[in-house]
Amino acid sequence: QTWVSLRKFEYTYDEEDNQVSYAFYNWMTNTNSWRLGTKNEYDENENGEMILDAYTSWNDFLNKEVIDHKKQKVYDNHGNLVMELTINSNVYFDGTQYYLTVYGDKQEYVFDANNRLTSQIWYDYTNDQFVGSEKYIYSYDSNHPEAMSTETSYKWNATNNVWDLNTRGEVTYNFEVPKSEILLPF
Repeated sequence: QTWVSLRKFEYTYDEEDNQVSYAFYNWMTNTNSWRLGTKNEYDENENGEMILDAYTSWNDFLNKEVIDHKKQKVYDNHGNLVMELTINSNVYFDGTQYYLTVYGDKQEYVFDANNRLTSQIWYDYTNDQFVGSEKYIYSYDSNHPEAMSTETSYKWNATNNVWDLNTRGEVTYNFEVPKSEILLPF
């Protein structure tokens, strides 16, 4: 009598012994290889903030692995969010065949040495890659370093693969007026 493995389970743990992923695989006798069944991934940073939440599974109708959902965040050493992405998918049947729609987005944030936001970039997820959508660049007043002086926005030009200028605005402040004299809406 011969034993044949049918399923394999994998568990991954971080340095603190927290489980960060779980996967199981099915043995495929026709190819003599392991094929993913499902995989769950989850991780948090030292502040308890989610940095990864993903679920991938094998789809028999499409005969391939499918990212059902994925959320990921990256923080810098100052705790600033510098990247956030989301990917989702749906499998649907039109009466004759199965289709996969995958969609998502990504945002990137850049901070300067003074911990000020200097740029934001948005991407859309299409055709298995992130493609530029919008970009903002910020500069700050040299006399009042906490005060933004310009905001420049760009739109992605997919034809030429460049960022095209969209708008540019200058921000003005009157630092001579004390806060006590400012009238604010209520």
